[in-house]
Amino acid sequence: MRMATIASPSYIAANGLPDTPEDMIHHKCINYRYWNGLGLEWEFRADGLTRKLLPGAHLTFNNFDLVLRAVLQGRGIAHLPGYLIRPYVQARELVVALPEYAPEDRGHYLCYLSRQHMPSRVRVFIDFMTEEVRALHLDNFDDCGDDIHGICQSAH
Repeated sequence: MRMATIASPSYIAANGLPDTPEDMIHHKCINYRYWNGLGLEWEFRADGLTRKLLPGAHLTFNNFDLVLRAVLQGRGIAHLPGYLIRPYVQARELVVALPEYAPEDRGHYLCYLSRQHMPSRVRVFIDFMTEEVRALHLDNFDDCGDDIHGICQSAH
């Protein structure tokens, strides 16, 4: 599962896109806040290193769907999971910003007690879920339109 920084075409038309993660200070960022009050740090990868930052928030929500709705309304830029934004990127309702700084795949995990004496129904479930999640292609946005990088550049 990849995270991506995204914005709507209407936000981009009014404000442009950042060229680097540091440019987030010049944008209206929409942040996600965990139940404990901590904000979800935005991850970026540059020169082989992962960097995290928590940009100043124009809006903050404790629900990813609300963050997504605000982005779709053109209220700012957000950092959201690929599974949530993929259909909107494919439909060109959202644009991936800073694709060259996209963090590595975080992965999906199934937790179970032990591989020793694993019930066959658990093994069948693990195999089924592995196939289903891989079929969603959540690790990239390469098939989300003609040229995501070109879309981002032309939006400047």
